[in-house]
Amino acid sequence: MKIHTPRTTLLDKPSRPLNVEAESKSGEVLISWDYPEKLNGVSFSIQHYEAGELKNTPLNIDSEVTRGNVTRSGESTQEKMIIGGEKAEIVENSHIVALLASGVADATQARFCAGSLIASAWVITAAHCVDGGKSSSNIEISTGIADLSTVKQEDRLQVKNIHIHEGYLASPLTHDLALLELSTSVTSTEANWIPWETNIQLPLDGTEIKTAGWGSTVAGEATKETILRQAQGSVLFNPATNRCGQWSTFDSSQWLCVGGEEKIGSCLGDGGGPVTTGSGLPVLLGVIAWGPEGDCASTRLPNVAARLSTYDDWISQRVGNPWKKAEGITWFTHAIKNLQVGQDYTFFITTNDQIGRRSESVSVNITVKD
Repeated sequence: MKIHTPRTTLLDKPSRPLNVEAESKSGEVLISWDYPEKLNGVSFSIQHYEAGELKNTPLNIDSEVTRGNVTRSGESTQEKMIIGGEKAEIVENSHIVALLASGVADATQARFCAGSLIASAWVITAAHCVDGGKSSSNIEISTGIADLSTVKQEDRLQVKNIHIHEGYLASPLTHDLALLELSTSVTSTEANWIPWETNIQLPLDGTEIKTAGWGSTVAGEATKETILRQAQGSVLFNPATNRCGQWSTFDSSQWLCVGGEEKIGSCLGDGGGPVTTGSGLPVLLGVIAWGPEGDCASTRLPNVAARLSTYDDWISQRVGNPWKKAEGITWFTHAIKNLQVGQDYTFFITTNDQIGRRSESVSVNITVKD
């Protein structure tokens, strides 16, 4: 389905909700808020994380795809993919993780890719980052840390299983997604997990995005960076539009075209890292996959990410459905039911318009009462 939306409309995204409050009784939470303008077609959504909806049973998946200490033959694929951009604070990128080679004490030298937390014990990254003979025993991750020089051994988390997409091919690169199942849940107070995009009609052309990582800051050079950097950009082209600069083969059903200024964006070493939109509760739109060989962040040949809305079922079958969302709300109060009494929750309220633009999310914390 073609979606035709002028890019200029994205200059006026909806205002965020104001004066958000919450109260609880009988295992429910009633959330209320104000809105500074007439609705004019906008609606509201409320999202929260429900740990009880995570998968807790073993998966019946072929061992070629789900791997613990079993290695896999094949050549390691160098990640084809922050040049330019700016220094990033972890508080604004608390979902990002560094993938580290175990046995290498210096985290800067150990880092080989990035990933994103989507649940307390699940990281999503690019399949090419963890293929080529890598196994769970030789990969560690660090969370909640922007400066890799400060990573200690106790900050490194072990990986229990690697789940590579069944359709993954290294050449031509296809279905470049993998999930890392951690041995223990993340406990760092500086780390947070975020939801992934599930609507196949989003994101739209012109949607503001951010990429982040520890990749090379010099085009064509595989330098090792210590400090996390980020770059702003925008989505190029709507879903179902098979165009991305001058790439001759671009399938929008699995790829997302990542635009931005010339020489500002993902580069060598940023593979597997996040492409997000929004703030407060960012939404993960994509996973950085590839870009032009020997160059970075080119407007002629833009960077490309795996489009996560396409893979919602694949992710949910493994991770579960921990992110709950009430949407299409057209009034200023809403009750969330079937919650765990005594549990602390954070709810994120967002304004949405008819063409998929989102406001900044506003959060409210509450303990559910009986």
